[in-house]
Amino acid sequence: MIKSNKSGQMMIEALFALTVVLVVLITLASGAVMAIRNVRLSQNLILGSQYAQEGIEFARKERDSRTWEEFETDFIGNNWGLAKDNTWSDPAPCKDPTSPPVTSNIDNTDSLGNIYSRFLRCVNFEVDPDPTIEDRAKITATVYWTDDNCDPGEYCRQAEVTTYLTKWSK
Repeated sequence: MIKSNKSGQMMIEALFALTVVLVVLITLASGAVMAIRNVRLSQNLILGSQYAQEGIEFARKERDSRTWEEFETDFIGNNWGLAKDNTWSDPAPCKDPTSPPVTSNIDNTDSLGNIYSRFLRCVNFEVDPDPTIEDRAKITATVYWTDDNCDPGEYCRQAEVTTYLTKWSK
């Protein structure tokens, strides 16, 4: 008489099917996690670019609200922090943008004026590097931020916008 191993074979088939289902589920879950990270990275890049553009526009507004000579005296050669409410803030963090973000307070900026405690916006005003051009300034707005891929306490991402402002008024 020959014994049947159908119940053992069925158990092996069930374990194999379960293993295949688990591999598929784990693959789908890791794909979803990667997609969520990519979406968050894209959102932060868009926000960083928007905040940098706002920095350029605010610098342009500062140029337009005073004479060129006042603008040169007040801004050229300086690096400024720009808070969420578009007020100039402490420029110290901009000198070392790897400094750690600070805990947020109720108005979504921290004690250094960082935007939502993730973004640090810095605006650098330089004399035009081309010595043959007078009355032109190079303005660079850089936004630094931190995310899940950064080392704790460091800004590891950035968006930068550069433009040139000239003495154009009367």
